[in-house]
Amino acid sequence: MITFVTLKNRNCGLSKCVTCYLVAMSVGDLLVVIIDLILRHIPIVFDDQFDFVLSIHLCNIHAVLLYAATDCAVWFTVTFTFDRFVAICCPKLKSKYCSDKTATVVLGTVAVLSCLKNIFWYFMFMNLYWLKNNPWFCDYPQEVLASLLWTIFEFVHNILNPCVPFALILLLNGLTVRHILVSSRARRRLRAHNNGESSRDPEMPVKIQRFLSSNNQQ
Repeated sequence: MITFVTLKNRNCGLSKCVTCYLVAMSVGDLLVVIIDLILRHIPIVFDDQFDFVLSIHLCNIHAVLLYAATDCAVWFTVTFTFDRFVAICCPKLKSKYCSDKTATVVLGTVAVLSCLKNIFWYFMFMNLYWLKNNPWFCDYPQEVLASLLWTIFEFVHNILNPCVPFALILLLNGLTVRHILVSSRARRRLRAHNNGESSRDPEMPVKIQRFLSSNNQQ
């Protein structure tokens, strides 16, 4: 929350594009903390005070929001990593892609896709919080747990988060570091080459010959 307030209200010397990504990442992380670490346990620990959840599908909605917030937090980091990769390694594309408008569109698209992807969790769980599962969360029907659809969906879910984002972040950071190292070596070689030429006058032999001939004449 402090990160969000600081980035939103103060001038940190960052571009609007970077600020947009960092604000989105801080909001995504904050939502995960609230929805997962706090709201997950309250209806279970205070079961008597939450009898009304039996009449509505509160746990199903909670599941959708939880997994959507988690996907947003993870994929916001991926989009920010890709933005920095473009800014450092693709100077021709930087002016077109690295802007606050593009960041807003990218982040909005990721949020919408995350919500649409996780709607399926609404139909996977029962509308009942369960204390006996690990971690504490919604109860699920045995027929859903034993179905092929559940297996496929859970496999795809685990691939899209965290396997694919982790691989993409490693790949983009590796390419960015490689580009920085190659550019740094090229600049060092160019600087050394320029310094060598500047310390040596190409007309020096001619000047020496002229100096010796003038001395001989004298």
